[in-house]
Amino acid sequence: MTAIGAVTANSLVAYNTNHSFRVHREGWFGEKTVNGGADKGSHLTDYYIVASLFEDAYKMIGYSEEQAILMG
Repeated sequence: MTAIGAVTANSLVAYNTNHSFRVHREGWFGEKTVNGGADKGSHLTDYYIVASLFEDAYKMIGYSEEQAILMG
């Protein structure tokens, strides 16, 4: 529950949300990116960790390793 609160706070506080949805093509690691593209690396790392945790959870409740990897 704390993680959900932290993610929500980060989404609301750290970014300018006074606009409608938009797509901005900044490139992967281009010089016009806000953080030099570092956010892409953080997303990759975050989702790897989440997928690994789900994989472990599925193994703990009895799924095979292959099933757990696919579902994680």
